[in-house]
Amino acid sequence: MKVRANIIRKLAQTEVYQDYEKTFTESTRLPLQLHACETGHHALEGKANVNPFCALAGLREGGCEGCVEMQKKLVAGGHEKSVTLECFAGLHDSIVPLRAGGRVIGFLQTGQVSLSPTADLPERFRKVAPRLQGNVVPAEEFRSAYLRSPVFPASQYKAIVHLLELLAEQLSAIANRIAVEEETTEPPIVAGAKRHIHDHLTTPLSLGEMAARLHVSTFHLCKTFHKSTGVPFKKYLAQARIDRAQELLAAPGLRIQDIAVQCGFGSVAHFNRTFRKIVGLSPRIWRDRKRVLSTQR
Repeated sequence: MKVRANIIRKLAQTEVYQDYEKTFTESTRLPLQLHACETGHHALEGKANVNPFCALAGLREGGCEGCVEMQKKLVAGGHEKSVTLECFAGLHDSIVPLRAGGRVIGFLQTGQVSLSPTADLPERFRKVAPRLQGNVVPAEEFRSAYLRSPVFPASQYKAIVHLLELLAEQLSAIANRIAVEEETTEPPIVAGAKRHIHDHLTTPLSLGEMAARLHVSTFHLCKTFHKSTGVPFKKYLAQARIDRAQELLAAPGLRIQDIAVQCGFGSVAHFNRTFRKIVGLSPRIWRDRKRVLSTQR
């Protein structure tokens, strides 16, 4: 949503983040990205120190399917804690959540590294090569790029991710201050609508009912809300419900149908459709993957 993107944009402009990004990229030779829940493409595209193999893989029409799938899994699994995953090419990416007001607003992301010894890269590429068929880049160019992948011992890379976790805590504190500033500058009816949405996620809400509660016309609320937040009222409401659903799905013992009711959905089918549209996975698959990731930590 626009509010999250605005906070992330302002965080990226802070001296704290810019100094850290410069120091991080120069000392580790790894890419670093601060982003607002990107899932449509790999978040490290175009960043300094991007793995040359990953850069070539992204040149194919539509980008690298493996990278896009990896990005979706990282974002889906990273709402509770840091997550590190291995892609089809044996390279690892990590994502660290940032929070404001108790909600995830974005992530720090790095990676595209091999945790296997440099000597293992030629054999690993031999296994990866069949997945690269049909690409416009010659196989030998891919091989050369793959062999230049950054290599870290697992313990050292884990320490690098921990440094990002410490940065995330610092940025989250700044993000909370920015969020308060954002709320004080937005129109009162928008602030009121957002408060009511988050306080009443378990009950049905409509634009008309909200307008009546705020004593404004439906048209005025619709226009003002969209202009201020960057998204329509219904889309904001759906996202808020799904954010809450993800929190509940992470808790053991709650059934999917119970979560759907607690998040204000009229039916499990409606909940499943909305969740899949926003997250890219069904609630059940999202929960199963999150449990697997938790056991790997």
